[in-house]
Amino acid sequence: MGQKINPLGFRLGTTQNHHSCWFEQPKNYSEGLIEDQNIRDYIEDFVQENIQKNRRIASSLSGITRIKILKGTDLTEVQISLAFPKLLKEIPMEELQTNLQKKIDCLLNRKINIAITTIAKPYRNPIILAQYIAGQLEHRVPFRKAMKRAIAKAKKEKIKGIRVQIAGRLGGKDIARVEWIRKGRVPLQTIRAKIDYCSYPVRTIYGVLGIKIWIFRGKKKKKKPFLRNKNILKIRFRRRLPPIESGDRIDYRNMSVISRFISQQGKILSRRVNRLTLKQQRLITIAIKQARILSSLTL
Repeated sequence: MGQKINPLGFRLGTTQNHHSCWFEQPKNYSEGLIEDQNIRDYIEDFVQENIQKNRRIASSLSGITRIKILKGTDLTEVQISLAFPKLLKEIPMEELQTNLQKKIDCLLNRKINIAITTIAKPYRNPIILAQYIAGQLEHRVPFRKAMKRAIAKAKKEKIKGIRVQIAGRLGGKDIARVEWIRKGRVPLQTIRAKIDYCSYPVRTIYGVLGIKIWIFRGKKKKKKPFLRNKNILKIRFRRRLPPIESGDRIDYRNMSVISRFISQQGKILSRRVNRLTLKQQRLITIAIKQARILSSLTL
């Protein structure tokens, strides 16, 4: 069997970042994790209660795509990203901040500051699509129809690929199975691929269904190779240089000597080098090696 891995944790440090940024002693690390989970659960429940009062929005759509927690010595900053800007008017920020401060007792008596940002393209996020499919399944819409509707909404946001998977008792049958639809490319093995992933549970009258969504946005560009020694970029090579004889003493750290070697062999570079290619870098390394060999012989 193939070994599965979370695509977000697989790409940490390349295309993904941590949702919690803080440092703690090993003894208090578990308490910090529980504190983060309590903050996220309370914010989601509070937003869900305020949204249910409005009849226009479906009960399954909370609109929260990400909750990032930044902890300092005296302050805990909570950054909430919402998908729909209309939800900002329905969330009482002062009540949320005061209740969160009272309910969660921090270890170092930190103050909690909440900041909310809105997302321009909500249906480009897998969590919003999963919540949309969950609302459709709760209203007894066929699961294939709900999956196709979600894919059609994601296509309008100009993504390169999407995969939607639902597992459980589909259609009320006694045997659980897995059904999935893929449109476009979803390269899960390439680390440079920008992939968003979420798993979302749904409670129906037939049982619990699991929704998984992968969205492929594009690839991260490769960085061009660069030289560690920045002084090499400032070399000015001249064509007319006196040749180096066998009896001369050579200092391989001197850039003028290296330029003599390169020009003496007939491989002359441009006078002002801003960006060196791989061939030019190899020429310089070869010249440095030759200079080191001659310096060891003459000195």
